[in-house]
Amino acid sequence: MIDANKEYVRLSGHISLEEILGKRIIEWTAEYDRERNSAEVIKCLQQGYVRGLEIDYVDEKGRITPIEINATVITTGKSSQIVSLCRDITERRQAEEALQAERQRLFKLLDGLQAYIYLRRPDYSLVYVNKYFRDRFGDPASLPCFTILHNRHKPCEECPSEKVFETGTPQEWEWTSSSGRIYRIYDYPFADVDGTPLVLEMGMDITQHKQAEEELRTSEMALRQNQERYRMLAGHLLTAQEAERKRLARELHDDLSQRLAALAMEAETFERQTSLLSRADHVRLKEMKDKLVELSIDVHAMSRRLHPSILDDLGLADAVASECAIFRKRNGIVVNYRVENISREVPPNVAVCLYRIVQEALRNISRHAGATEVAISLVGENQAIRLLIRDNGKGFDPGQKTSQVGLGLDSMQERAYLIGGDFSAKSQPGQGTVIEVLAPLSRRVV
Repeated sequence: MIDANKEYVRLSGHISLEEILGKRIIEWTAEYDRERNSAEVIKCLQQGYVRGLEIDYVDEKGRITPIEINATVITTGKSSQIVSLCRDITERRQAEEALQAERQRLFKLLDGLQAYIYLRRPDYSLVYVNKYFRDRFGDPASLPCFTILHNRHKPCEECPSEKVFETGTPQEWEWTSSSGRIYRIYDYPFADVDGTPLVLEMGMDITQHKQAEEELRTSEMALRQNQERYRMLAGHLLTAQEAERKRLARELHDDLSQRLAALAMEAETFERQTSLLSRADHVRLKEMKDKLVELSIDVHAMSRRLHPSILDDLGLADAVASECAIFRKRNGIVVNYRVENISREVPPNVAVCLYRIVQEALRNISRHAGATEVAISLVGENQAIRLLIRDNGKGFDPGQKTSQVGLGLDSMQERAYLIGGDFSAKSQPGQGTVIEVLAPLSRRVV
């Protein structure tokens, strides 16, 4: 030692410069650092400098002071001297030790997770692997991660974890191992104690989750197929029901109704032509004739309810108009009916569907709504028909609708669905009910 400032004297654990002049620095260097220190002095003399050398100084009381040394060789003639700039790195060393302790606690925590986790450098060498990794992929030894995980001799050119180094942002992706296990991978930017960039990768085995998803998709597909088959069956049943209703209605109208009307006419003729009957017999005959006429009217009405011939004869718009008129007369409720751009050539299944929805809606209104006014509109638009039914009744809470109202709405919705239409029913207590149906004129795939 040729010379030193007061700060260096303090760092070396001495009181005055005189105590260290002429002595070798190795005398206050910790024993475990002496050999390395001597080697670094030789290296410094050879290359002319040393940067970032860290050694520990020890004073007479055994107190250790970590020092960072940056040294330069100055040569004058045949004489060489080493000039060193020394810095106390106690606080940095303490921070690094604290960081290392936290890292060890983190690694201990990661060892307990059911996911493989490792830290790697940009050159693919591994800094740390957790227990789950070792149990499934073996001890990494000195092999790079792409060899251990992917059985490759070189890294994948498009490895998603490389983007972490490039962008500094986390990445998420999926990987299938050679054994067929599926992992969801999460890559996060990390840094070593010395600031070296690292990637922390966590892989969670989601094979069972994927299998469950696939089973669920298969079940959902089967359910949709079953639902579609049910819809088709329900559609066929409704179609068959409407056909049977139409047949019965025709028989009632063309046969039974006509026969009853003929009987009524015969009774009336018999009443006019028979002079031998008593007055009481004439009264009973008239009553019988009146009952036959009434029965004939009832049969005609039943025929109409089963299948309105007006729907076939005059079309949807007039059939709904007739239904509105009958409802108005029977219930004394004002019905405002509007029709716009409706062709006579409405497909039969669409016409029957909309007509039955109008019937069911009016039936619900008469039984449950307490309404004084109803507005119904049929509007043709863009290869579809929009039906809107609005009443000013007491409405209902959609979450607490009664079974009678609910059954009627479900029936209407089912009919709309079977022709590929859209159905909505909106209501609030005291604010009436609005039913809207958009029926396509050509069957949509549902």
